[in-house]
Amino acid sequence: MIFIIGFGHEKIKNIGPLKERKCERCNNLKFWMLQKRQLWVTLFFLPIFPSYTEYRMSCTICGEFIRMSKEEFIVAEPMAIENQKLVNTFNN
Repeated sequence: MIFIIGFGHEKIKNIGPLKERKCERCNNLKFWMLQKRQLWVTLFFLPIFPSYTEYRMSCTICGEFIRMSKEEFIVAEPMAIENQKLVNTFNN
């Protein structure tokens, strides 16, 4: 029996805009996106379980990011969710 096991399938979940910040890489002043990034173990190319989780804020222009601790992410998540609701309200 042959099993095809892989690592590194990536999923990035955008939670919402967190705060306005000037990016050191692209020098734009924009709201940065709160993200949860996970790498998954795969079996026959299907994601089975996450092997690594990273919490971060990223520049929406160039993708530069700043890592956060899980505790910082938990504190920031409600604000990012509310900000995303406001963005959705103005876009509709």
